Amino acid sequence: MDHRNVSVQSVDNYTLLMKITGAELMDNKRRGFYFIEKDEKLGFIISPNADLTENSQVPKEQRDLVLKITEFQNNLKTMNENETERTDAIKSYIDELEELAKLGLEGEGVQLDLSKAGLEELEKKIVKIEYPKIKNKYLIKLMRFALIISCLSFLIRIILTSYFENIDYLSSYFMIIIGVQIGAIISFCVRKNQATFKNVVAIEEDLLLPCIRLTILSLCSIVFGLLTSSGIVSIQIGRFQTQYLYRQINQQILFGVICGLGDNLIMENIYVKAKNIIP
Repeated sequence: MDHRNVSVQSVDNYTLLMKITGAELMDNKRRGFYFIEKDEKLGFIISPNADLTENSQVPKEQRDLVLKITEFQNNLKTMNENETERTDAIKSYIDELEELAKLGLEGEGVQLDLSKAGLEELEKKIVKIEYPKIKNKYLIKLMRFALIISCLSFLIRIILTSYFENIDYLSSYFMIIIGVQIGAIISFCVRKNQATFKNVVAIEEDLLLPCIRLTILSLCSIVFGLLTSSGIVSIQIGRFQTQYLYRQINQQILFGVICGLGDNLIMENIYVKAKNIIP
């Protein structure tokens, strides 16, 4: 393979980048200390050129670029696992990343500045194209499961109040669960209003599926409700007081909304409270 031809072709592909960033082709030919090989699983592999690395030290800029490209490649691999229906699109991103790797690491005339600028532009491109799709897809799933959980909770509450007496205390928890679903949806929309590459790779840091997240939040809200009813935790916001929580439906739903908005915070706070109680 003619490494120089690969680099020249890559430079042609990123001529526009060169104009935007002000980067110029270097007259002095810098040697690339790596070569790029195709790989079925990863798309490509970056390997050191043994003929060069034996007698010469690899420049720090090239080592840093290898780390950046490898991290970028791993992120794309994670995206491919999370978004299986976007395999073709992600494969095209990997192909572009491979060209950038060749541009900055392989051949006799490597262009590090262009390769770095290309990485930034590729990241912006992925965020612009993929983030709305990933966010909306997750939000639709979240709303779907929230609706299912809310309907089941409301149905169970109706059954309990219809066939049993003095069951208001127990039935109130199902209204709290309904409020949690509302709060969780609002929380997601507020927290994920920034389009970042980090959110594209993993829309939620804990990687929980929407159904699992809503189930855990619902359970946490019940535990939090038990803590308030036991007097261990007390909340007062304006006229809202947890001591009257089980008397009014609107306060039960509001309490659930607050729990849903708290998201990870409520999980952490319950853990802290339990840790302080246990000797």
